[in-house]
Amino acid sequence: MSIFEKPTPPLPKPVIPKGPHLSALAGMSDAVAWGEDLVRDFKLYREKRLAWSDIDPGCVLHGPPGTGKTTFAKALASACRLPLVATSYGEWQGSGEGHLGTTIAAMQKVFAHAAANAPCLLFIDELDSIPTRSTGSNATYWNQITNAVLKEFDGLAAKHGVVVVGACNHPELLDPALVRSGRMDRMIAVRLPNVKELEDIIRYHLTAQDRLDVAFFDTKSDFTAAAVLSTGMSGADVERTLRTARRLARRDGGLLILKKHYTAAIQERATVSDPETERRIAVHEAGHAVIALRRGLSREVNVSTLVPGACLSGVRFEGRSAMTLAQITDLIMGLLGGRAAEQVILRRVSSLAASGDRKSDLARATSLASDVVLRQGFSSTAGLIWQDRAANPNDDCGQQVRLFLDHVYAQTCNRIELDRAFVLRVADALGKRRALSHADVTALDPHRRRSLLPPRPVRSNSSTSDGPTLPNRLRQLITETIERKL
Repeated sequence: MSIFEKPTPPLPKPVIPKGPHLSALAGMSDAVAWGEDLVRDFKLYREKRLAWSDIDPGCVLHGPPGTGKTTFAKALASACRLPLVATSYGEWQGSGEGHLGTTIAAMQKVFAHAAANAPCLLFIDELDSIPTRSTGSNATYWNQITNAVLKEFDGLAAKHGVVVVGACNHPELLDPALVRSGRMDRMIAVRLPNVKELEDIIRYHLTAQDRLDVAFFDTKSDFTAAAVLSTGMSGADVERTLRTARRLARRDGGLLILKKHYTAAIQERATVSDPETERRIAVHEAGHAVIALRRGLSREVNVSTLVPGACLSGVRFEGRSAMTLAQITDLIMGLLGGRAAEQVILRRVSSLAASGDRKSDLARATSLASDVVLRQGFSSTAGLIWQDRAANPNDDCGQQVRLFLDHVYAQTCNRIELDRAFVLRVADALGKRRALSHADVTALDPHRRRSLLPPRPVRSNSSTSDGPTLPNRLRQLITETIERKL
């Protein structure tokens, strides 16, 4: 060791964590199923009835922040009776002064620690911070880190007893070599929980053995109502809200948690807005909900003004191996439904759909439209070609992206106009109750008793409703698809 290097303290001996039972992890069915299989496999491995080569070497949990990925790792280690070695890229980089050598040394130390304590479970958080090897800026620096990580994975593969679980928010940023077969070759999505799963999460936290609550919600309907109010929240959000509810209960002079305390905690979390803004948010979210229901974007369309965009939180096509033009168009309509409702109902749009964030409605819609033109082969001029670049608004491809979005937006406005009464009913109910379950939304549908099929759109004479002119093949595909679905 150089005299200029500071000695690093030894890592603590890992222990088997006291995590929740796997079956108690609501909203993580895919991850739990994989975990239960691993528990059975480890039992057979300990009994020398299963070779190590038959055990999955690891998986990657990916999804929004706060959805329980770290909790799953603790529960899995507990169920498998394995010590847990937890680390992250930020921990490696923060071990010294951020120099390449100290970062790699810290990472190697963790892998060596896991190997020395095998059998164990190695949990790596912030996995998407490990850069993809590229030829971009500072590629030489980042490539050395990624190559060093891959070398350590290969070293673990040569030994027995270490299962690696990674967690990240953006799986598309992972280096392909990191998740190839033989490494972390299982990709498991962890999404935001639906109302039933939120109800289970609330029940779990209220009945945990370490809690001192002498009572909680009186009836099942109280749990369901609390779950509806929590629409769009993550498990971590629910836990924080319950912490606030307990504080409000103590303020009332006791440990009795009632529905009113949870409701007040939700309201405390919500952004305070003036009546005009609250009405606009209600109309915006109602537009999302109605389009999502009409297009069949989700089996369960719950909507809330407490968590904007909640009705689209479960709408994800990323997991599909193939998407048709109809599916892409439907999802874009869902994303533009809020803005369309503002334009049709309120006659003016706001910045709610385009907050400047890449996760905003308009940003996601534009990304999908770019895929249609540049990567999905639906463009009449770009043709059957995949282009790894962003669309330039000034070239032909960029203009097709804009025209595609304009056309789908016009169709979305048309759909909102046809469902004006439905949108207004949902918006009015949101103004009073702040959150609606799927059953609440469908009960407000004026057409629910007339037919299972929505009415065909009425073609407007205005240029805005018809949308701009598209190249012949693209126009034909889009028009036939949308009108057939409508």
